[in-house]
Amino acid sequence: MCIVCQTVSVGAVALTGILPVAVPEPEALQPIPAAASPSAAQAASIGGTACKKIGQIRTTSVGSFRCATVGNRRVWRRSAAAITTTTTTTSSTTTTSSTTTTLPKPTDEVARKVYESVAAVMSQEPATTTNIEYISEEPANTSGEDAAKRGVGPALRLFNQLGLTLPNSVIVLFARTEAGVRSILIGQGCDSALLRTNSHEYLRASGAAIGGSCGSNRVATVAGPVARWSRDQSSIDFQHTIPHELFHTWQMKDVGMCGRRRCGNGDFPVWLWEGTPQFMTRLAFWSWNQQRTHDQWFDQWYNVERRDQLAMCIDVKIEQMVEPGPSWPSPGACAYSKGQLAIEVLVANYGGFDALKRLHTTKTTSGYADFDTHFRNTTGRDLTEFYAEVNAYFIKRGMP
Repeated sequence: MCIVCQTVSVGAVALTGILPVAVPEPEALQPIPAAASPSAAQAASIGGTACKKIGQIRTTSVGSFRCATVGNRRVWRRSAAAITTTTTTTSSTTTTSSTTTTLPKPTDEVARKVYESVAAVMSQEPATTTNIEYISEEPANTSGEDAAKRGVGPALRLFNQLGLTLPNSVIVLFARTEAGVRSILIGQGCDSALLRTNSHEYLRASGAAIGGSCGSNRVATVAGPVARWSRDQSSIDFQHTIPHELFHTWQMKDVGMCGRRRCGNGDFPVWLWEGTPQFMTRLAFWSWNQQRTHDQWFDQWYNVERRDQLAMCIDVKIEQMVEPGPSWPSPGACAYSKGQLAIEVLVANYGGFDALKRLHTTKTTSGYADFDTHFRNTTGRDLTEFYAEVNAYFIKRGMP
């Protein structure tokens, strides 16, 4: 078995080097100019720097900053949503004109509430940094793998900004064989029991999250051969695959806070377990592709790129997306598409991202049969009320 990296192979296994989370490489869908704007550069000069008094506010030419605790440090955190400000001075007169541009906001009320929650944190520096270790099993599909990497860094950054506790490092394995998955990840110290058996096929889908730990606060995901993905490499459907699995690693790792045992997909409705990664990766894709609003990317995904999933889910209600591990196609599999809209309603009207995190991390009884009680304890509202609101939202968003 030979493993290759971008630049060098050493012995049986080689890594690309541990890459810090970074801005994605240029592609057909260009990031908005705000990432390189003068105001962004100025904000970085104070954001993250040391401050003395918690709660103190400092206003600069690019916005307001509040002194907050991050880890064991007191640092300046920007308190307003990210904007791009362009100032133009006309030399022929004494008049100076300023134009302030904000990101386009969704017109839908639920989607707009989600936008406001996310925009409020996108300008903040993440509390920690997660490294990415890319490994390829020979022969590597260099161009396809390079394309698949573009959204990984932005996704990890946004997950961190939204308050997820991320690992020190994630392994992204581009695999070609089941034997390669096992030998490579076991060699990396990953301890998932399924890796040591032949009972699970990791390459049946385009990606998979690996349970357990790979040592030193590392986790792993598997990306199947990108040639099989057979989609436009700049599309949201192509770019969502690895970020989706990375979010699953958070679900599989940090939901270990569920009482004294580790929760898993068998303890949650599938609309939550699969709908949340899809929703989060759509937001991550939007964070570096802002030609459309995040809800418009949903429409692009299912009205243009995956109309098969749109057709499959007509008249499917959220009550049919409950039982974990649904087969495909089935009503339960609509959790991947319509389930995102349920998460959107949850974040907008049932407690925001904090409630979404608590739903994943505070359950103490095995199985999903008592999820209605868990939902009420977390949000303060009834699950039946939520389901009715979600089903109405399906219709409003054009996915009845």
